[in-house]
Amino acid sequence: MMHGLGNLGMQQASADGMPGTGIEYVVSTPQGQAVLRPLRYPFYDAAIMANAQTQCRILFAHHRVVDDGTPPQSLCATNMTRDSQLGSPNLFDLVGFTGELEYGVSQVDFNDIYNKSTFTWIFGTNTIFTRTTLKKIPQGIGPNGFNSGGTIMTQGLPTQNSYFNFTTPDRKARRIDSVEQFRNEVCPCSALSITAAGRKWFTYMVGVLYSNI
Repeated sequence: MMHGLGNLGMQQASADGMPGTGIEYVVSTPQGQAVLRPLRYPFYDAAIMANAQTQCRILFAHHRVVDDGTPPQSLCATNMTRDSQLGSPNLFDLVGFTGELEYGVSQVDFNDIYNKSTFTWIFGTNTIFTRTTLKKIPQGIGPNGFNSGGTIMTQGLPTQNSYFNFTTPDRKARRIDSVEQFRNEVCPCSALSITAAGRKWFTYMVGVLYSNI
């Protein structure tokens, strides 16, 4: 049984040679003779949610620039090294998502972005695997509530177990192969009306990365 993320550590390989993580797999794709190490390594990417914005922001697809075209991306915005894929021989077992707005966002902007936006995860060209309102994507670990200025807040409980579960009902993770394409779209249902020129949104892929030693 999976309890939060407690079973996502390094364990002995199973009989078929794939690492065991406490999660069953939808896909099992051996990668030749590559030796892969399981890592707790959440991929993340950021996009700018702008005032009056009506178009979707696309994450994980353009790692060199922020989605609005602002260069360059730094490690404070993304840890992706390729556009829309992991790169060989990496694998990733995706179990869920967390997301957050940059700290310092006013309560008015926080409410506007969350209330007006949807969250979509896509594999390949246009295969939608999940679509929900942004309000259903929790932040997970982080500060809770407001500070004296009312500028620090979280979506959902700030605990490790708080994430949008992407596994199947029988707790199977979604295996992402090295060259499989994926992206995240955060889309306003109506024009955003925020007090700043733009607010930065982050999406995190929760799961296990298998990377070459």
